[in-house]
Amino acid sequence: MGADDRAGRKALTMWRNRPSSGSTASLDRLIGFASDLVETDLAALVRAISELAQGNLSARVSIPSKQLRREDFPGFERLADVFNALAAGLQHGAVEFNSATPPPCHRLCYVGADSYLEGDMCGRAMGKALNGRGQVAILHRPAMVSHQLRGKGFQMVLLREYPGVRVVHHSDCGVSLEDAFESAKRVLTAIPDLDGIYFTHGGVPAGAARAVQEAGRVGRTKIVSHDFGDDTMACVARGLIAATLGQDPYAQGHDPVIHLFNHLVSGWQPPTPRLLTELELVTAENCAQFWKEGVGAVVREEARKRLAVPVARPAPKPLRIAVLGRAPNSFWDIVEEGVKAAAIELRPLNVTAEWIVPEQTLQKGDISGDVYGTLMESLLKQGFDGLAVGVFDADLVPYINRATRDGIPIITYNAEPSGLSSMVLLTTEQAFKLLQASQRLATSIDHITQATEQVKVSIDQVSRATVAQNEQVNQANASLDGLVNRIDTVTAEATQGSSLAAEAADASQVGTEAVSRTLESMKAIRSSVSETGETVERLGTSSARIDVIIKLIGSVAYQIKLLGINAAIEAAHAGRYGAGFSVVAGEIRSLGERSGSATREITEIVEKVQKGIREALRVMAAELQQVQAGADLAERAGKLLEDIHRAVGTNKDRLAMMADSVSQMQSLSRQVGTAMQELTAISEENSAAAEEVGAAANEMLGELKRVDTVAHALAQMARSTEQLLAKFTLSESDR
Repeated sequence: MGADDRAGRKALTMWRNRPSSGSTASLDRLIGFASDLVETDLAALVRAISELAQGNLSARVSIPSKQLRREDFPGFERLADVFNALAAGLQHGAVEFNSATPPPCHRLCYVGADSYLEGDMCGRAMGKALNGRGQVAILHRPAMVSHQLRGKGFQMVLLREYPGVRVVHHSDCGVSLEDAFESAKRVLTAIPDLDGIYFTHGGVPAGAARAVQEAGRVGRTKIVSHDFGDDTMACVARGLIAATLGQDPYAQGHDPVIHLFNHLVSGWQPPTPRLLTELELVTAENCAQFWKEGVGAVVREEARKRLAVPVARPAPKPLRIAVLGRAPNSFWDIVEEGVKAAAIELRPLNVTAEWIVPEQTLQKGDISGDVYGTLMESLLKQGFDGLAVGVFDADLVPYINRATRDGIPIITYNAEPSGLSSMVLLTTEQAFKLLQASQRLATSIDHITQATEQVKVSIDQVSRATVAQNEQVNQANASLDGLVNRIDTVTAEATQGSSLAAEAADASQVGTEAVSRTLESMKAIRSSVSETGETVERLGTSSARIDVIIKLIGSVAYQIKLLGINAAIEAAHAGRYGAGFSVVAGEIRSLGERSGSATREITEIVEKVQKGIREALRVMAAELQQVQAGADLAERAGKLLEDIHRAVGTNKDRLAMMADSVSQMQSLSRQVGTAMQELTAISEENSAAAEEVGAAANEMLGELKRVDTVAHALAQMARSTEQLLAKFTLSESDR
C-alpha cells in the first residue's frame, strides 16, 4: 500500500476517534462507512488485483458493503449518494474482476460456438446492412457471460472494419417477446433515427421487429440477431429482420453424445479443447434453405455430413450418457433432436443416451449452477458414465471439476465461462499440444530428411540410368529406322506379289474355264465318234446281210442261167414248136448272165464297202481311243487347273493377308518409330528432370534443415511457454 493510502487511512482514523457532537453524528457514520469501504472493500479489491498481477488467476473479491439510506443522513444526502455510488462502483468492479477470474473448467472439451466470433460475424452483417454508416443499439440478456462476449465481438469488428457505424446505446432485455418489444420501443423513442438494433440472444427479436413496424422504421432500422426460432425466421423471410446467426444446435446436441461414446470406448481425445460448430448467417435471400414455414428449422445435408461419427465398436458393457438441456423452445428443440438422433445411432452399440432437463428449469426457468450441479451429482450416483452440460452459470464449474477428478468425462456445450484462468488453461493445453506436435514434427522431419537423402541418392541413380537408357534408346531408334526401311521394301514386294497372285488367279480361272470348255467339247466328240462307230458297225452288219442277199441273188442268177440253158435245150428239143420258148429261154439265160455279172459287180462293191467299213471301224476305234485318252487328259488337266486355281486363290488370299499384315507392320513400325522418338524426347526430358529433381532435392534438404530448426525452435518456444504459464495459479487447489 502506498504512502497516500496510509495517509488517508490515518486521517480517517483520526476523524473517527475525535470527540463527536450531535450535529456531527450523521457525518461520523458517513465517514465510518467510507472508512469501511477503504479499509475493507477497497483493500480486498487491491489485494485481489495484486494477487492477479502475481499470477493468481483464482483470486476472488467479495464486497459486503450495503447501500446507505439517504433519509438516515439529513443534510448529507448528496454525500450519501456519493458514498453509495462509490460502494456500487466497488461492487461492480468486484463483479467484473470475478468474471475475469472464474475457476477453469476441466472438461473433456467444449462443443459449440465461440461467442466472440458470433458477435464478430453479426457485426459484419450489421456493417454490411448499413453500408458502413449509422447508429446502433445493443440489447442483451443480463448476467450472461457468453452474451457479453457476443457484444464485445460485435463492437470490436465495427471499430476495426466499420468505423462509420457507432454503438450509441446498451441496455438489458428480458427473455420474452413482450420484453423485446418494450425494450426496442423505448430505444426507438429515445433515438428516433436509430439505424440498427443488435440482439445478443435469440428467441425474442421478433418482438423488436413489431416495435420497428409500429414506429414506421421498416427497412430503415436493421435488426441483427441470433438463432433460428420460428418467430425470428418468419421475420427474416419477410425482411423485417436483416440477418440472424445460427450456431448449428443440431450438432451441439448430437456431437457431445458421440464424442463421449468414442472417449469411453476407444479412448478418443479431442484434437483441440474447443470443437467449434459451424456458424451460418441467414438473410431473406437464403432463408428458405434453413427454415420452412409450418415445418420449422431444417437440418441441411451439408450440416449432417459434418457430424461426429461413432467408432464401429460396441461398448463392452452397457453405457449411459446424459445430456442436460434447457426448457423447450425452437432452439433447444433442435438440440434435443440432435441428442435423440445420436441415441438412435448408439443403441446398437450397447449405449443409451438421454435428454434430461432439471425440474426447476422447466417450472421456473432457473439455470443456476446449483440446479444443474445438483442434477449432475444425482445422475452420477445413478451410474451414468458420461455427461454433457451447458455452463450457463460459472457456479457449475466446481461440480464439473469434481466429476472429472472422479474419472467421469464431462463435455460442455453451447456455453461456458471464458475468464483469464480459462484462457491461461486453454493456452497451457495448447502449448502442451504444440510442444507434442513440434516434437512429432521434428521427429518426422528427421525421418523425411533421411528419406529425402535416400531419394536424392535414388534420383542420382535414376539420372545415370536415364542417361544410359537414352543412349540405348538412340541405338534402338537407329535400328528401328533400318527395320522400318526393310519393312517398307517387304511391303512393296508383298504388294507386288499380291498383285501378281491376283493376276495368276485370274489367269488360272480363265485356263480352268477354257479346259472345262475343251473337256466338254472332247466329251461331245467322243460321244459323236461313239455314235458314228455304232452307225458304221450297224452298216457293217447291214453289209453282211447284203452279202448274203447278193449271194442269194447270185444263186438265183445262176439258177436263172441254168433255167435258160435248160429252157434252150428244151426248146431245141421242141423244134419249131420250141422256137419262141427258145427266144424266151435265151432272154432268161441272158438275164441270168447279166444278173450274175451285176451280182459280181455288186459283190465287188460290197466287198469294197465292207473293206472300207472295216477300215473305218479300225480307224474310228483308234481315234476313239485317242479321243478317250485326250478326254481323260483334258479331265485330269481340268482337275489340275482347278487345284491350281484353288491353290492360286489360297496363295492370293495369303499374299493379300501378308500384304495387309506387312502394311500393318509398317504402320506399327512407324508408330513404334514415333513412340521411340517420343521416348527419346521423354528420356531426355527425364534426364533433365532428374537433374532438376536432384537440385530440388538438395534445396529441399536445405529447407528441411531450416524447418527442422524451426520445429526445434517451436518445441523450445512451447516448452518456454509452458514454463512461463506454470507460474499462474488457476485454482485454489493449485496453491
